[in-house]
Amino acid sequence: MEHFSAPSSLISFSSTAILGLALLIFALILDLVKYRRRESGYPPGPSPLPFVGNVFLLDPKDIPTSLSKLRKRYGNIYSLQLFWEKAVVLNGFETIKEAFITKSEDTADRCPIPIFEYLGFHKAFAFAKYGQSWKDLRRFSISTFRDFGMGKKTIEEPVREEASYLCTAIQAKEGCPFDPFLLLNQAVSNLNCSIIFGERYDYSDKAIQKLLFLLQERFHQETGTVSQILNNFPRLIKIVGPHLNLFKVQNAFLDYLKAKIKEHKDTWDPTVTRDYIDAFFEEIEKTKGNPQSSFNETALLYTIADLFVAGSETTSNTLRWSILMMLLNPQIQWYNNHPKFNIGFKGRDYLGASLSVLSRTFFGFRRKVCEKRSIYTILCRKTYVCRGGVSQDGAVPLLCFPFPTF
Repeated sequence: MEHFSAPSSLISFSSTAILGLALLIFALILDLVKYRRRESGYPPGPSPLPFVGNVFLLDPKDIPTSLSKLRKRYGNIYSLQLFWEKAVVLNGFETIKEAFITKSEDTADRCPIPIFEYLGFHKAFAFAKYGQSWKDLRRFSISTFRDFGMGKKTIEEPVREEASYLCTAIQAKEGCPFDPFLLLNQAVSNLNCSIIFGERYDYSDKAIQKLLFLLQERFHQETGTVSQILNNFPRLIKIVGPHLNLFKVQNAFLDYLKAKIKEHKDTWDPTVTRDYIDAFFEEIEKTKGNPQSSFNETALLYTIADLFVAGSETTSNTLRWSILMMLLNPQIQWYNNHPKFNIGFKGRDYLGASLSVLSRTFFGFRRKVCEKRSIYTILCRKTYVCRGGVSQDGAVPLLCFPFPTF
């Protein structure tokens, strides 16, 4: 009787397949036990798929609409799982008011963002955990900006002056098509530079052009695919590879700010406060003997980085959206340029009128331009100017849901 033996290659393949299947089953069980359990009182939501969660329920081109559809099914408070990250989505005025105003202390914390923690941005306040350091740096930054005129009538003249420079630069295009992105960013960033660095840059200055390039490249890379992968699989950050090229721009941006800080330190006079950096140096000297102090040069570096991103990107993007919405809605252009509402501009200079009012709305011309202000409110409501933000973290009972800590 003949005996037949299976080829060794087939045995090897079978062993590999069995091992792979065993690993897959183990991974599924681990994913189910560790990431898919719903704690008692956790908000309802769609059942997550293994490994990817509810990612496929969100349309990357229109996330707000996707979230609105889920609201109709699960209510004003529901949960999602994006890969292994848990999230709670809040809808409706009363819900959001309770979460971020009534119980603001409980929801003020930030979720850790791996790429920002790797770069050190958690040492400032935009991406920092809610604590004493966050409070100290935020309080100091707000009070210092107010000392330099922000939110007061004294900032009116610098804003008017910058608006005038911007309108002049736009008029120099002589009606030819152009992308206003760079000019708008330069105008907004100049106001930040005047407070943080104590100087204003000409639009053709290489220094501000380099700063804006780094800011824009940083923004694109931090919202790109590689960043999302690294945030979801943070252990990849510790592995050397081409994906770490992501951090070159961020490090170049920080190097630029380090050079400005060193320049200020070399010329610092304690008797004269030229700008925000000088004010921070004074605070460092005041708290020098306190080991628990939140003020040091590292905190200064990352705080300035936060201020530039928060103060420049948001305002310039709102301006770009406003211009785009007026181009797409000619009736708003007519209303904006009507003699009854226009101040200091004639003819069809819609953009000039729009930019001019930014320097007047919150100052001495408030009564005359209340209609202008309503236009900008309508423009911001017309579409989603900003589709995302910094994630909040915390454990807080909210509308009968006792949220657990993730």
